[in-house]
Amino acid sequence: MDLETNNEHGWLTLLLVAITTILIWYFRFCRDVVFISHESRHSNEIGTQDQSTVSCCKNSDCVRCQRYRYVQERARRKLSWILRDLEARDPSAFSMLNRRIPDAILQSEKGKDYNKSHLRDGGAAHLTSSLQKPTVLMVLDLPSKEIVTEWHRNACSYLKERQTRAIVSKALASLGHGEICGETGVVEPRTPSSFSMVPTNDSEWIRNDSLGEWRVFQILNQGVWNPILLNKDHGRPCRDLLELVREIPGLLTDSLFGNVFVSKIYPGTIIEPHCGPTNIRHRLQFLLKLPDGRQDARNHNADANPTPRLSLSVGNEEKIEWVKSNDAFVFDDSFIHSVTYQEKASSRNNRRATTSIEISENQGLRSKDSSSRIVLIADLWHSGLQDVETRLLKDLYPPYSSSS
Repeated sequence: MDLETNNEHGWLTLLLVAITTILIWYFRFCRDVVFISHESRHSNEIGTQDQSTVSCCKNSDCVRCQRYRYVQERARRKLSWILRDLEARDPSAFSMLNRRIPDAILQSEKGKDYNKSHLRDGGAAHLTSSLQKPTVLMVLDLPSKEIVTEWHRNACSYLKERQTRAIVSKALASLGHGEICGETGVVEPRTPSSFSMVPTNDSEWIRNDSLGEWRVFQILNQGVWNPILLNKDHGRPCRDLLELVREIPGLLTDSLFGNVFVSKIYPGTIIEPHCGPTNIRHRLQFLLKLPDGRQDARNHNADANPTPRLSLSVGNEEKIEWVKSNDAFVFDDSFIHSVTYQEKASSRNNRRATTSIEISENQGLRSKDSSSRIVLIADLWHSGLQDVETRLLKDLYPPYSSSS
């Protein structure tokens, strides 16, 4: 009899434990649903406010413009188990990990204002600029300013010391895009048809503009290498380009925050004010070609055959101009930035009077491409990050995948 009573008590205890466990999990599930719903509404409000000051593109795969909420939520879901895994695999590295990245992710989860002060370990308060509005991740305890070329001198020197212009030009020429620049930075056409950088095989160039004409050729796109360049059938020039890019000191790889591309814009183009997705990266621009092969892109007086004004604005740094004597610089693209390429009045009038069919003629293409500005753009890790932090960021924000 006592045995039967004990068995009944045992079963009742197990049943109560099971019911209690189910209720606890149900409560947590309901709480998470309510929280996510609230967070979604908050994100929508923030997104609406940001759109009034910065622009976004229509690319459905763009992390900065369209997928940032998903990327934020995925990183938050992964954070705790990635930290536990790091602690188990490498206790020493885990003990050295600065809390600023986990804190930034958790702060975004709670909907805290990025522009509020944040206390560093030593107690000094840091304020982020109202002009710094990354859409995905803002790490408050990282040094920041608009132009950071001096923090990445090794990357700039690396590209200057190599035949970067020739390597890029030969690789694109091998893909049917014509030579865009020689070692002097001046366009060197082989034939009128090869001179155009809008060739018959134009599918690899992405039109990325809303006002004017801006085209990009992706080498590394949100952490994914261009399969066209990886194709061994395309020969040595493409392999040389990949080798050149992969060895850039501090290159941001193995993460969706990393991009490398050739960027080409034409007169009359305005790249509207926008912010990058995060301040854990910096963006290097290496000049490949200036308009008309000139030594700079500034306005000159009318007697000197003026070229259109071409400038970049970043935060409070306005009208930064590309010049041959200073052909590499690095900026923090988490600050609001924009590019303006003003058109000559004569060119604008000619363009209005010319039909699209006439523009497609070789002479029109030569004139058009001679006025283009072309740069190589590469994303670099913020120089203030720890090695263990870059490992954490790669795990939290892996390369883009259409299935992820």
